[in-house]
Amino acid sequence: MWGAVSGAVTFGIGEVAKTIGSVYLRFVFQAYAHGFYNGIASELQGGKFVHGFAAGAIGSAAATFAGDVLKAGPVGQILAGGVSGGLAAEISGGDFIKGFTTGIIVSAFNHAAHEAAEGGGGDPPSKMAQIAAEAEAMRSRWDNIRDDGLLALDTGNNGIGGLSMGMSQAGGSIRLTNGVYNGSRFSLRHYASGWSGGSVAKIKTYKLSVYGSTLGRYSTIGTMGLGVYNMFSGFQMDGGMGYNFQLATTQTIGGWAGAFALGKAGAYLGSYFGPWGTLGGGILGGVVGGFGGTSISTDMFNHFRKK
Repeated sequence: MWGAVSGAVTFGIGEVAKTIGSVYLRFVFQAYAHGFYNGIASELQGGKFVHGFAAGAIGSAAATFAGDVLKAGPVGQILAGGVSGGLAAEISGGDFIKGFTTGIIVSAFNHAAHEAAEGGGGDPPSKMAQIAAEAEAMRSRWDNIRDDGLLALDTGNNGIGGLSMGMSQAGGSIRLTNGVYNGSRFSLRHYASGWSGGSVAKIKTYKLSVYGSTLGRYSTIGTMGLGVYNMFSGFQMDGGMGYNFQLATTQTIGGWAGAFALGKAGAYLGSYFGPWGTLGGGILGGVVGGFGGTSISTDMFNHFRKK
């Protein structure tokens, strides 16, 4: 039953991802969406959220990397997703076989959801035409790198903002290792009581509310910085406070509002699946909210401007 459900959900995530133009945003969306769903599925089946999240997110990321960057083909993509999902589950304290299965499902249905379009025909262009086309393509690539880089920064910043809300919602403290006495091996654990660490093992803990507040301030600064850059770029294009400047201002406000609102909502809803669900929900809500807020504010701006 769960295999069929996971296949359907994973295929649906792949279909939604196809509508996202930016490679970086699509990569982030897929990783977090697969991770969040598999974390919830793991929790509902009696496992731990963090094990499912790690297997789903890392399995998705590895499959995308193998397919888009290494050009490994369907089989290589699916195997990369399975192996990395299993290793991620094992490292986070879960079961390799379950993680491997999750990674296989994610990468297989992700691959099935993408179709490659091919084209061709016509006479070969002249040498000068080839040079001109290559120069134009190079300029376009640099523009895309700049735009995608800014989008990746904005997406990451919204994710950090959502994480800060999740940390504040979850409360308590976490440890990253099992203590100096035990070899400082990676051992993630949440303490709802907010335990400050210590003991014979010399375990160090981190209060989520304190670090969440710090991340929230950095995210706000990042939002302001990216917003000022976009508004300045719009000002330069318009030679004043014209269309592009006003649009950039609206998008900055809309993106921040969306990330804040859905980050809060995601953290709240994720809290039903424990502290790791709270953190994952906050991150996913911040990313999706920022993207949605920017899109909605753009549509509203253009709508009212026409009147």
